[in-house]
Parts: sequence; C-alpha cells; structure tokens
Amino acid sequence: MIDCKNSVRGRYIINAAGPWVDELRSVNNSRKGKQLFITMGIHLVVPAKKLPVRHSMYFEIPDERMIFLIPRDQITYIGTTDTPYNGNKDELRITKEDAEYLLKAVNSMFPDIDLEIKDVESSWAGLRPLIYEEGKSASEISRKDEIFISSSGLVSMAGGKLTGYRIMAKKVVDRIARDIARKTKTRFSKCRTLLIPLSGNKLSGYGDVRAYTEQVSASLSEWKIPLKYASYLVHNYGQQTDIILNRLSKNAGNDPELRLIISELEFCLEQEMVSRPLDFIERRTGRLYFWINTVEQYYDEILKVFKEKFKWSSTQLNKEKDVVQKALLFSKNFV
Repeated sequence: MIDCKNSVRGRYIINAAGPWVDELRSVNNSRKGKQLFITMGIHLVVPAKKLPVRHSMYFEIPDERMIFLIPRDQITYIGTTDTPYNGNKDELRITKEDAEYLLKAVNSMFPDIDLEIKDVESSWAGLRPLIYEEGKSASEISRKDEIFISSSGLVSMAGGKLTGYRIMAKKVVDRIARDIARKTKTRFSKCRTLLIPLSGNKLSGYGDVRAYTEQVSASLSEWKIPLKYASYLVHNYGQQTDIILNRLSKNAGNDPELRLIISELEFCLEQEMVSRPLDFIERRTGRLYFWINTVEQYYDEILKVFKEKFKWSSTQLNKEKDVVQKALLFSKNFV
C-alpha cells in the first residue's frame, strides 16, 4: 500500500488516472479481469505558411489510416499515430520514424507541400488507455469506455476518448449515485452540470465572439501588442480576457509581448490554481506547443514570477528551470 502521512477516506474513490488506471487497481489489489492496452499518438506543429489550411481536415492515407489537420492561430497541427506503448509513461519521446510517418502522410495528400522534419516547430505525444481485446491491433481496438468497481469502492474508468470526457464523467457520477441511492434509500436530483456556464463565458454565439475579439484587438493595439494574440486570449479565457488586459498597465517594460505574458501568468496564478511553470506554459495555455517561441524567449522571466510568488530557493528555481528546458527539448527533438 502507498505510505501516506494523511489519509482521505470515502465510500467510493474515482480512479480516472488514464494510462495509470491499472497501477492504482494494483495498489487496490483489484487488477483482475480486463486490463489496459496503452497506445501512443503523436502530434506535430508546423507554421501555417508551410501548411496553409483554413479549416480542419480529416483524410485517409495510403495505409487506410485517417489523419487530421487543424489550423490554430499562426500554426497548423497534424495528428495522429496509433502505436502500442510499453515505455516510461512519465517521459514520452517521439521517434523520428513516427514524425516522418505523419509528414509523409501529409505530403501524399498535398504533393506540393513537401514538409520536412526541419519544418516541425513543436510536437507532443499522448497515451490512450484502451481496454485490451485479444487479437486486435492498436487501431482496431474499440474506444468504448468502461467502468470497473472493486469490492473496496475503487471506481475505475478506462477506455473512451478525451473528447467525451464530460459524458464519461457523468456516467461515473450517475453510477455511484445509483449505488448510494440503492444502499441508503437516498434520492438525488438529476445531473445538471450541462446547464452551468463556464466562468468568463457570456458570449452567446459566433457573432458575439467575433465582436469581442475585435474589442480585444483594439486594446492590444493600444499597447502595441501583436494582434495575433486577440484570438488566443479569447479562446483561452473568454471575457475574462478583460482582467488580463486591465493588468497590462501594472507590468512596466519596453517589451509588449513580455508585458502580456506576465499579466496572463498573474491571472492564472491568482484565479486558476497554476502552481508550476508547466501548468502555465503547457497545460493551461498550450504555449509550449502552439507558441513555443514565446516559451523559449521568456521562460526566465516566467520563472522569476514563480520564484517571487512562492518564495522559491535558488535550488528550487534551478530545478524548475531544468523541467522547462527538458520539456522544450522533448517538444523540439525526436529520438
């Protein structure tokens, strides 16, 4: 068992650990029956000028797999592979072979594009926690999600796809609610999270989003900040972008982009539970993938804000710097 100084107890514990689901089932001594089959998918980021698609695309390649292209601000990203994975789940490395496979797939569809490895600005990989099916290849295994409940109350969710995370969450909560209701004769109201608006989003449709983005562009122009950040801010923060813009005057300096990134970081530290540099540059903003040049240029300034906020020692600062530099290395290089 895991040795913890503080224990948290509950009638049910939800295990939504993705590729690590079976590890927790092992700790719980309930890893029986169905097991996970882990596959890896990679994504490559190239400049929009090298792959200038205006809309998302999904097409079949010669080996009958499907590939997608998605435009996002000043880049286009390409996905994805689907290969069995048995390596270190904490340090995913993309092979040059997999990267060249995707580039070749795009080139076969657009012969005049001629993408090369040198065109890749950034990349990332993810793991799929599929449920093993004997005799099936990685791409043939169903993406259907399933729930496993142990006798101790560990509720494990496996399979599924990231795009269906809300439906999967509802399934788990509804399942537990039914079990509790049956055992305790308690009645619960229906799940209503679908009706709760996300914070900062009072925009009712595309027209509102476009009008608000134009307002943001006007504000950025006043600060001489590149207008390309308008859609980035609105897509990431909705109308809470106003809070970030209001901070610009508090962050002095001659570099407009640095002023913006620090204002954005301060908002995330105070209101979005960001506590590590990777929380900000990767998980919250995607800058590590879609705006990697800003991470390379400003990570020292970003780290300084964290050092002051959390009173880091020089040792801790250097440790976090190593983490950021390693993330940059993995994102820009293949093995």
